[in-house]
Amino acid sequence: MKNLFSSHRHRGPWIAGTLAPLLIAPVMAADFSTADGKWTLSVDGNVNVDYIYSDCEGTSSAHMVSGGLACVGSANGSSSVSNIGNGLLPAAITFGIATTQNGFDIATHFGLYPGIATNDGGSPNLQAGTANGSSNTALGSTGLDIRQVYMTFGNKDIGTFLLGRQIGLFGADVILNDMTLPGVGGPGGAASAAPANTTLGGIGLGYIYTDWLAQMDYTTPDFAGFNATIGAFDPLNAVGEAATVQPKKAPGFHGKISYTLSIRWFSNSRRNAAD
Repeated sequence: MKNLFSSHRHRGPWIAGTLAPLLIAPVMAADFSTADGKWTLSVDGNVNVDYIYSDCEGTSSAHMVSGGLACVGSANGSSSVSNIGNGLLPAAITFGIATTQNGFDIATHFGLYPGIATNDGGSPNLQAGTANGSSNTALGSTGLDIRQVYMTFGNKDIGTFLLGRQIGLFGADVILNDMTLPGVGGPGGAASAAPANTTLGGIGLGYIYTDWLAQMDYTTPDFAGFNATIGAFDPLNAVGEAATVQPKKAPGFHGKISYTLSIRWFSNSRRNAAD
């Protein structure tokens, strides 16, 4: 169980702090197997809710950075925004089905990520806006972000293939290992009049967003702690590119090499006993 109550202020550099417990964010996981043990169904999820108060630097004094997400006040002089919504992570419920057939590990994964802030129109993470400049208006509904739909197959001898929609390789490790992942991080979309499903944490405040992309990946077997992943990715136009931009002629490519080192730690008592 997680208790989160976050307040964010932006006067020059933004400062984030957890002040006091307010709302409960349950996290659950369950695995179910068939009687013969050949198939496993897993269900995971979380619900996180935060009150976020953002006091942003005024538009006259803020130094805007292209692509940055640090909050600034509105043109009419208002600099404060309250929002009750998700933090860096949206709420989630994910389903996995796995089996081993003829020596091959086969699995599918479906990840559904609903927000709680009113979010009509467009992507749940990119506000489309309405006539009054805000999509956070009454009688609206929340958005559903279907981030993950993929299958994997392979084994420890040939490696693993991944086909479908999953987080991109470039920049993913930085974000997925961010200590603010279960919290709020930077206020991001929560500092606007039209809050998105997530605050995006440190993304746009130092991190490049890896995005969730259609892809075809191959990961090598483990070689003494080393493995590599390479994949072809659906080529996307950047946010804000004109509608007249031509479709890309070639896919995008990501690659990653990783090394896992096992370190064995001994407590003083165990070392003394060995001595």
